[in-house]
Amino acid sequence: MNKSDFDKRVLEFLTPEPKLDLKTLLEMVEEVMDSTSMLLREEITKAPVTKTYNIHQVPMVPISELGWANNEDGAEGGSQRKQLEDWLRPIGSSGADFQGKIQAVVDKMNEGFTPSDHGGNMRAYIREVMSYLVFLKTLTMAITNFNASAAGFNFEAFLAVLMGGSQIPAGQTGDTSTIADFVANLGGETVPVSLKLYAKGSLKVDGSFRDLCHDLTGKSTRFSDWASWASQQPGGGAMRYLVCDKAFEEAVDKTGKKLGALSRAGNIRFHEFDITVGNLFTILSRAGGKSQDCIASDSDFMARLKDWDEAGQRGPVPIIGARGEEGSVIPLPDKQSVGNAQQLALSTDANDPGFLWYLQTEAAPNLSELGDGAPSLIQAIAAAYAIYVEENPTDANKFFDAASNIDSVVLKWAGWDGKEDTLRDVVKAFKTEYGTTIPALRSKTTNPKGPLLAAFIKFKNEVLKKQDIRGQALQSLDWKYGKDPLVAKWYESLSDEAKKIAILNTRGYLESKKWLIPDGAARKEGKGLIATLPIGAKHVQGMLDKIQDEVMQEVFAIFDEMATMSEKLNSYFANGLKKPEEARKGAEKGEAAAEKARKVAADT
Repeated sequence: MNKSDFDKRVLEFLTPEPKLDLKTLLEMVEEVMDSTSMLLREEITKAPVTKTYNIHQVPMVPISELGWANNEDGAEGGSQRKQLEDWLRPIGSSGADFQGKIQAVVDKMNEGFTPSDHGGNMRAYIREVMSYLVFLKTLTMAITNFNASAAGFNFEAFLAVLMGGSQIPAGQTGDTSTIADFVANLGGETVPVSLKLYAKGSLKVDGSFRDLCHDLTGKSTRFSDWASWASQQPGGGAMRYLVCDKAFEEAVDKTGKKLGALSRAGNIRFHEFDITVGNLFTILSRAGGKSQDCIASDSDFMARLKDWDEAGQRGPVPIIGARGEEGSVIPLPDKQSVGNAQQLALSTDANDPGFLWYLQTEAAPNLSELGDGAPSLIQAIAAAYAIYVEENPTDANKFFDAASNIDSVVLKWAGWDGKEDTLRDVVKAFKTEYGTTIPALRSKTTNPKGPLLAAFIKFKNEVLKKQDIRGQALQSLDWKYGKDPLVAKWYESLSDEAKKIAILNTRGYLESKKWLIPDGAARKEGKGLIATLPIGAKHVQGMLDKIQDEVMQEVFAIFDEMATMSEKLNSYFANGLKKPEEARKGAEKGEAAAEKARKVAADT
């Protein structure tokens, strides 16, 4: 046996959940049921239950961010994604949109299953029952047993499979990336979906305004994937938002001790709306704050675009810019490089200061809690900024936009080795030793702001802005913000083509701003609440209780046998191979399963 085979066998032995695809399960069940063939011809009434089953007997597709990612090569093998697709296919046949498919699950949870739904076809009955059970258990574990980031990715992959679509890889770069997380197949059309999943009470819909604009105006590199659907939406461009919040509670025992991930239960609320070329200004104008800033438009450009549109769009397309002395429009300068990155980051000359000078004069006095190590941290931050500017010469003012730019430097300074399993300990030790947190060093919500961020803001205002000719030109324009009702009214009066030109000349697009729709508004847009899905062990149990008939007793007997095999082999390995009787018992179960599989293979 080679190493690859050995690793595979060990993983199979140590995997606590039964791993079985639906086709094999159905074949095994049909064989077991040969002796009870009358059940295939007659409607089944509830038989006396010989054993009560729970969530542990329900199989689950192994949960993995990588394993659930797209099969880029189109392979039809036994990947985790392929397993998930096989299990969810019967659910996929219910409903033509998110609301229909999620509601189909809720209805089955409430109504249960009966063989008569399938005209007595036991194969179809079993397929449906197991698909819904696997759906509910796997989703429960994917959402409740991971941190927020991983849970979001798992949820995204899960929904992409459910809707017959595929994920869009994260980490896109370039000027024409998309804001979509995955595409779904809805009514035969490919629809881009941006998914949001937050804890109840903290929901928000936000993102890069520039990326959203690319999607709406057809400039996104992925736009061709959904161009057919987009052409049918108001204004000829749209993005669908699936906005979800979750609320879970973990059960506790009599002493108050939490009982673990499998005891968590609650619900996910699904909300849906579309942002289109037609409604963009309307939605963002009532969202307030950041969103109103994003749709800000220059008053002179607004008038010129309106005139051009009403004149039949004759002549050059209007451009945004300041008026020259002769009344002509001067186009905005292109983005400029800030020049020497080392000088900009590391200069300590008060007459020509770099970021390091501001860190030494502004941040250092407020970093006394770091003791003698503060100067080395300041030097490390400035060095990291030099590298950032070399890689992003036209975005020198965005160093603090990504928290990781700062946190990674502080963590390394604090002794982190870069390994995920040691991160929590380093963060905890940092707080214990210095009496502050790493995020507090760059906080923009505290008063005063974090010392590192405060130094950068002063550096940006006094140094970077003077070098930013384009920024100065934008600053000089007469911006009308979304809080003014006349802005949305002006936009709505434009043709679809002119609306797209307006979008690409907003302040949010030109300055790469972020937009945000807060909790309450996000839940009320579009269709609003479309479904509430209960998930958790107690809800899986509720569904199980509705199908404790003789047929499903036979199905779960198979899983019991497999679970016993796994349990015995785990015990054998866990005890250092010192309990051969456990290995023998496990082997007997394994041999029985293997013999059954060989018989099935011989018959097909």
